[in-house]
Amino acid sequence: DVTTTFTGPTSGADIYTPNAGYILGGTIGVELNSRLRAELELSHSRWNMGSNVFEVTSMSFSGTLNRPGGYVEATYLLSNAWLNLTEGERITPYVGGGVGVAWVNMNNTFAMMNAAGPSFAFQVGGGFTFAVSDQLSIDLGYRFKDVINPNLSPAANFTDPKTTDYFVDSNLASHNFQLGITYRF
Repeated sequence: DVTTTFTGPTSGADIYTPNAGYILGGTIGVELNSRLRAELELSHSRWNMGSNVFEVTSMSFSGTLNRPGGYVEATYLLSNAWLNLTEGERITPYVGGGVGVAWVNMNNTFAMMNAAGPSFAFQVGGGFTFAVSDQLSIDLGYRFKDVINPNLSPAANFTDPKTTDYFVDSNLASHNFQLGITYRF
């Protein structure tokens, strides 16, 4: 979900529920011991948005509207740590998480908004690795990712003179199921 709170000539909140999207990324890491690994992740997500609930209060209107369309995307740079719950098994469950930064962009039929810069992001999750060989594993995992207050503002190419709203708070949270391949050197 994407939520934004804004103030100015109008005030209110947008609550977006994007459709299923994709995440594509890569990591490089090191096994610190037989159970703990650390990695650096660079990934990109994009979701198409269905309609959103738009709650607004202004001098001339107060109520809830529905607006269709658009997309939201985020690029993450995260430092992660994952703990294997077993050792030496062909199927190894793991848990962990990471912290870092993310850049968020959003485009809908109402406005195009960009983050002013990187924002704090984190993830928590877990999954299973399936050893195919000593060097190759398949990873099936889940990640909850959250970008805290990406400071959304109207994009430079959005020139609607009626839009002077200031976004005071926002959040991007996502549930991600992923399939990966791990190769050990």
